[in-house]
Amino acid sequence: VVVDAGLAREPRTDHARGLSALTTVRVSQAGARQRAGRAGREAPGAVYRCWTEAEDVRLARFPSPEIKVADLAAFALQAACWGDPDASGLALLDAPPAGALAA
Repeated sequence: VVVDAGLAREPRTDHARGLSALTTVRVSQAGARQRAGRAGREAPGAVYRCWTEAEDVRLARFPSPEIKVADLAAFALQAACWGDPDASGLALLDAPPAGALAA
């Protein structure tokens, strides 16, 4: 049995202030599906969600790309070592937020 409150604790970075914090956020629809899969992993099971179907429709389909919310300090140092301090020469699927590598 899985009881899903629909919340997750994730590290988030405020790129403007350069601070990271563990923040409580709503799960995405994809995250909720993954959690439901745990109910029947080893034996028949059930999942009980603590939100309505109307709220489920309003959830984001997928979580935000980590590059948008993570601390990019280590990435910025690595990019600088490669000779591309603003990572503009890298073919990234999602670009970091504006100013995130300058912070």
